[in-house]
Amino acid sequence: PAWERWRITGFTRADKTITITPEVNGRCIEVFADIGDPVPADSVFAKIDSTFTDIALSANKISQTTGTF
Repeated sequence: PAWERWRITGFTRADKTITITPEVNGRCIEVFADIGDPVPADSVFAKIDSTFTDIALSANKISQTTGTF
């Protein structure tokens, strides 16, 4: 039998692209996937700084205690 070795290199294109938009304001601190990595539905893709969310929640709590909206 004859054997031949082939090395094929190249690039692939994405099958599908999507825009990911967070539901809260904040700065992205860390991304847990790289280009081309699959991201399962039950996994975390990125970590967002919660400073703005914490400030908004604090302001909401103050508004509730003082009765001002």
